[in-house]
Amino acid sequence: MLLILNILLLVLGSVGALAAFGGETWRNSSEPLLKRITPRGWISLLCLLCALSFGITKEIVSNRISEISAKKSLKAQADLQSRLDDASQAASLAATESQKAQSALQEKLDVANAELAQARIRLKELEDRLLTAIDEATSRIPQAIDHPFFETSDRYDRVVYSYETRQPLKLFAGEIIKYNIHGMGARHLDLITFQIGHREYRLETQAGSITVIGFPRQPMPVLINYPRGLGFAMKMTVESTIRRSMR
Repeated sequence: MLLILNILLLVLGSVGALAAFGGETWRNSSEPLLKRITPRGWISLLCLLCALSFGITKEIVSNRISEISAKKSLKAQADLQSRLDDASQAASLAATESQKAQSALQEKLDVANAELAQARIRLKELEDRLLTAIDEATSRIPQAIDHPFFETSDRYDRVVYSYETRQPLKLFAGEIIKYNIHGMGARHLDLITFQIGHREYRLETQAGSITVIGFPRQPMPVLINYPRGLGFAMKMTVESTIRRSMR
C-alpha cells in the first residue's frame, strides 16, 4: 500500500507542477477569489490538495505499520526471552537432578567400597584362622620332605614333578614350598608365578617360601606360569605336616 501511495504522490506532484508550468493560475482582477483562479490553477490546486491528502494518509499508514511492527518485535522478543528463561530453568533443574544423582551414586559407591573393605578384612581374618587351625591340627604329624626341580626347555611345560614319585606334584593346604631360582635376573620375577590349585602366588624374591592355602585334604596340582622363551631353573623343597598316605 505504501508503494501505491508513493506513486500517487509522485504522479499528483508532477501533474500539479506541469499544470502550473508555462501558464497562469491566477488572474489579476477585482473579481472574487474563486473566480480569479484559472482552470490551470484549479488543476494545480486540486493536485496539490490530493497530494497533501495522500501524503498525510501515507504518514498515518506508515506510523501504524511501524507500531504494528514494533508490537510484533516486542512480542517476538518477549516470546524468545520466555523460551530462554524456560530453557535456562530446565537446564538448571537438569543440572540439579544430575548433581543429586551423582551424589547418591557416590554415596552408594562409598558404602560398597566400605563393605568391600570389611569383606576383605573378614576374608583375611578367615584365612589367618584357617592357617592357624591347619597348623594346630597337623603340628604333631611327622614331616614328609620332597625336593622337586624345575627347569625350562625348548618344550614349553608348566607342570612341576615330584622328586619322590616322578609324578606331577600335588600339595595340600598348609604345606610350605621353598624355592630358589637360578639363571635369571631379579627384574624378571614379576613374569613368574606359582599356580597351586585355583590360587596364584607371585614371587617377591629369587629365594623364598610359600604357604599353600586351600581346603583341607584336597590335593592341588602345582604349575609354574612364565612366558615362552624365558630361561631359568628352580630348586624347591616341600615341607609338609600331611601324611604321605594322603598323596
